[in-house]
Amino acid sequence: MLRYLLLASICLLFQQLSAQSVTDLEGQLANATTSSEKLNLNYQLAELYLSQGNEDKAIEYSNTAIELAKGNNEVLLVSS
Repeated sequence: MLRYLLLASICLLFQQLSAQSVTDLEGQLANATTSSEKLNLNYQLAELYLSQGNEDKAIEYSNTAIELAKGNNEVLLVSS
């Protein structure tokens, strides 16, 4: 049962990520005020670019997210 709940949560998260466009997320990033918001949006943009096959942009945004995480002493959970 827990596996199904986890799978449903992951599917819902993926749906939310794909529902937002790059333009929407970049606009949110431009208006983000906290480093946590910026970290989260950079991570979402990296995931979205990766799903679109744009590895260069995905790496760019993921590297920014990593640097923000290091600055905040936060841990990034990365799915494989």
